[in-house]
Amino acid sequence: MAVDSAATRRSEELSAAGEAKGWTVTTLVCSRYTDRMTQTLSFRAEASLAAELDAAAVEAGVPRSDLLNQALREFLYRLRCERDAERYALHPLTAAETAAWPSEAWPDDETDWTEVFGQ
Repeated sequence: MAVDSAATRRSEELSAAGEAKGWTVTTLVCSRYTDRMTQTLSFRAEASLAAELDAAAVEAGVPRSDLLNQALREFLYRLRCERDAERYALHPLTAAETAAWPSEAWPDDETDWTEVFGQ
């Protein structure tokens, strides 16, 4: 986050003025509100999905937007993972790169990870 030099100068001026009057000056560092703002998105959803979302929000006791944000985070994470897998498929690690890894890093079982993650 960039520091606003005008705000910094003003803070320093106020601190100096307060100290000149014998006050104890405490400097606070505040982040801009816009760094934490959310953005309103609008999209169309099937009626059945909207009803299911409403029911899930009521059951969880959270706003619909919280559920939608979590679903979007999980979807984008999944996309990043898929892209990583594609990159590794194109450029697999060499034996030298994996030799130093402990054997427990790779499970020996025949787990079907698509079943684990519901895909």
